[in-house]
Amino acid sequence: MSIALSQPKRFKPIDWLTPLLLVIMVVTMVINGTYLRVRDAEEESSVDWVVLVRLLAGAAGMAAGLLALLQGSPMGPVTKTLIAWSGCALFSMLFTPHRVQVFGYALMLMGCVLMTAGLVSRAKDKAALERVEAVWLGTVVIILLKDFFFLTLMAAPQLDPWGVARMGLRLVHPNALSNMAVLAFWVMLGRYRALFSGPFCAFFVLLVLRARTRTSMAGLFIGAGIWLWYQLRPATAKAASFRALIPLGYSAGISFVLVATLLGAPGTGRFVSFINRGQSVEYLTQLTGRAAIWPVVVEKTFDEQFNMLFGHGYGISRIPINEGGGKNILTFDASHAHNTFLEVLITTGIFGLIAFSLFLLGSSQWFFRFRRLERVFGLEFSLRAVCVTATLFLSTMTEIYICGRVHPIMMLFFFYALVLDKRWYFERVAPPKPEPV
Repeated sequence: MSIALSQPKRFKPIDWLTPLLLVIMVVTMVINGTYLRVRDAEEESSVDWVVLVRLLAGAAGMAAGLLALLQGSPMGPVTKTLIAWSGCALFSMLFTPHRVQVFGYALMLMGCVLMTAGLVSRAKDKAALERVEAVWLGTVVIILLKDFFFLTLMAAPQLDPWGVARMGLRLVHPNALSNMAVLAFWVMLGRYRALFSGPFCAFFVLLVLRARTRTSMAGLFIGAGIWLWYQLRPATAKAASFRALIPLGYSAGISFVLVATLLGAPGTGRFVSFINRGQSVEYLTQLTGRAAIWPVVVEKTFDEQFNMLFGHGYGISRIPINEGGGKNILTFDASHAHNTFLEVLITTGIFGLIAFSLFLLGSSQWFFRFRRLERVFGLEFSLRAVCVTATLFLSTMTEIYICGRVHPIMMLFFFYALVLDKRWYFERVAPPKPEPV
């Protein structure tokens, strides 16, 4: 008589978990990525319905994300380093008097990280990853259309200190609005037929031009070259020749514009005025005042031992930067550190900076392992990922999109970075079907 051996219990996949994560993702994007209301700095510590929904979405993202990670594929090094950094963000609340605010921001960050990691972990094939892309893109398109019509039809035009009208000023920040449009441009490109995607891509470019954000324009300019570079396969001599023309063409174009500007050629003055927004050359060389913030950030980071190691608290960098009391004092209020690495350093300390740097190092695989990743994820998906990654890497010098408070920009970057951990799963368990040539 045979005796049946008992099998160890395993978690059974829950069919509704991925749709739930997508719903939480949409709610998180809408509540954190669009204009809902304006609050003064004095009201920021109070709780209203927007803050409450953000906290609930963060808590739901944490719970559902953890459950998804238990059922999905094993975590890779990129996922582990990102979770480690979010843990540093949560731990930083112990060394700041603003514990409640830091806890709230860290809760939303942890929910965003675990939710995105759970979605990627449960993806069984490339089609599942593309569905997450499609949900992000659809939500962002609705956000951008809503903000565009609101700012165009209902909000009075706002001028910056140089008298330049920029879409989103003082309501939806022009930098965030235009950079979200650039990322939507790259995610839209190649997904649908030109007849459908063309008008949307033109709308995204219009937003960039209306916002007049230099990092967004640079993202489109550099991203176009990266798209062409990786699109051309160096297997043939003809393709290799075309690839060599890309950096040469960029260099020639930039040189032509510089020479034409110095010689005062017709039309160059208007072009330069559009780019510099009426700001002087001296002010631009100081990165529009951002360079004055960086010494303050370094000084505040190392003022105390615990703050040096664990930071002043995630999400509240403006408080130590603007409080004064050191050798370097700002003559204006800074909203944040205006540099990704310095923002991570002042908010989560040296430990957080180490974890975040390792995470960025892992996400850079899209550049130096592109051909291998292309064989796993397909050319079009890989092109979208590398262009988005390059655009946000370009912004790290002056912006904090990938390390600040939760935003749709951050979520997309996390998604493409965490997808890298699925390479081993797809290669061994579910190899993708070859794309038609």
